[in-house]
Amino acid sequence: MMFSIRSLDFVLLVFLFGIISETVLAQPRQPVDFEGFRTALDEAQSDDEKLESYISFSFTEFRNIPDSLFKIAQEVEVLEPLSVSKKDAYRNFILAFAWRQSNSDSSRYYAQKASAQLKDLNSHLNYLRSLNLLGTEYARYGNTLNAEATFIQALDYQSEHSVTDYPEHFFYGNLGNIYSRVGAYDLAIEMYSRVLENTQRPSDRCNIQATLASNLAKVEDFDGAIERLTPCINEENLIPPIASIVRSNMSQILIDSGDINSGLEYLEQAADISYENRVPNMELAHQIRLGSLYLEQGLMDEAEEVEIRILGDRFRSGPPNILIDKHMFLARLNNLRSDYDDVLLHTNRAIALARQMNMTHLLKDVYSLQSGAYFGLDNLDDALKASNRQIELTSEISRKKEDQELANAKVRHQLIQYETELASSQLVLNDLSNRLGIVGSLLFLLSLGSGFLYYRYSNSKTERAHAIKKLSESEARRKELEQAIKKQKEIFQKKDTQIFVHISSNLMLAVEDIRYIQSDGNYVRIYLADENKPPILERCTLKHCESILPDDYFRKIHRSTIVNLLHVVQVEGDQLMLKDGTTLKMARRIKKEFFT
Repeated sequence: MMFSIRSLDFVLLVFLFGIISETVLAQPRQPVDFEGFRTALDEAQSDDEKLESYISFSFTEFRNIPDSLFKIAQEVEVLEPLSVSKKDAYRNFILAFAWRQSNSDSSRYYAQKASAQLKDLNSHLNYLRSLNLLGTEYARYGNTLNAEATFIQALDYQSEHSVTDYPEHFFYGNLGNIYSRVGAYDLAIEMYSRVLENTQRPSDRCNIQATLASNLAKVEDFDGAIERLTPCINEENLIPPIASIVRSNMSQILIDSGDINSGLEYLEQAADISYENRVPNMELAHQIRLGSLYLEQGLMDEAEEVEIRILGDRFRSGPPNILIDKHMFLARLNNLRSDYDDVLLHTNRAIALARQMNMTHLLKDVYSLQSGAYFGLDNLDDALKASNRQIELTSEISRKKEDQELANAKVRHQLIQYETELASSQLVLNDLSNRLGIVGSLLFLLSLGSGFLYYRYSNSKTERAHAIKKLSESEARRKELEQAIKKQKEIFQKKDTQIFVHISSNLMLAVEDIRYIQSDGNYVRIYLADENKPPILERCTLKHCESILPDDYFRKIHRSTIVNLLHVVQVEGDQLMLKDGTTLKMARRIKKEFFT
């Protein structure tokens, strides 16, 4: 078995943004001491400084402690004499940061709300922070196109507003991570090279060089990759996390090139550095990789030494993908020792965590291990069941991989098509092309065609309004809108998770279960996808519903109506037709907005 560098890429992301613990899902952490925090707040000279202190502490001392972040959000909510809009924006921002460890859907929801609110407040720095968080959450859970769009949106905004106190190379680095993840290694190398242009400190440069070298190895430029990393191997002043990353990536490059022995040597160095310096998350990932490589090379004694380390209390926490890998490693080790009860123990833990976090693609041969264990325990019925599950899992993983590769190819092809079609237009592309090159331009063109990401890249309200009018009047564009709606439904149907919305404290519905919502005095009527069920009458306003519904799926088409785009099948003039035959009228004023 060869080890994927993507696992390390995920570790680097989580190293920056925190960890998930097996136990944190079941019980809360204890809040930290707030005395130092209180002192900083007392010394703040203004309300804005106090708010900035809340954000600063959220990103530093409390970033991995959800309880403390939730408490900070509560305190922001009651700050006086700040405006309601300002308190709400900062509260949502902190909640987005708090939820990222245990519920990605909630984290994205609050990050979306916070980014819109912070933009309205002209809080440039925190708006960019919120986009970085939102894009990272999209990327962590495979929503590549939205992640890419979010980071490019941030770069465009940063350039437009001349924001200099937030490093733009953060976004280039995140774009590089996205392109690397989808196999666009040439684009990833370009993005990482841009990061290097703005990076001076040795540790920062070597961090990027390590990732850049890994992408060079992906295109089989092993000599170039090794040449990139060798100076960093010899750099004496690297901080421990970066020194460990450099050796870990060098290890993977050498293993991929066929030099297993040298790769093992560098991996041992990386594991020693991260373990001795207690580098969060990374130390566990390196121990698991090292133990797995020992197993592959038949070094049982060394693998059992790794087992002793990772079974300690020190390694009960970690990102979910690494915890899954931990249990898979322990299951394989116990399988080689014929300790079948322990094989079942660790495979069941891996399965439970993978299902909980929607990461079943990481389970790989888990049911094969279970089947062998059941067979060893003379439980032939369960052995057969596990064997059949392995066949299903292998087929599912293969299908998802093929779907992802096909989706990536379609996206790239679509981008090229739109570039050819709209190359002659002057819709705010010149400035964007100069700053972001072909990558930003192509994505902008896709947003024009689909209609959903349109506003994100426009620098001119006048030109944007002209473009909207042109699109809405064009029959070809109307058909494109219908296709975009169709694709949105296809994307939704392929998701592994359902998105739920809380209409009120007593009512929670899945997005796809709502057809449309209409106001009725002080109530709203929620029409469900199941036509056999009567509409739900709920005491709240349509404005409240509009504020909580994800705008990727819902649009207000009339002062009294919100429609779910997943149920729209045709657009004709000012009429929308739903798949059950219902027709809804669009207000003339809102019709223009709908086509954006």
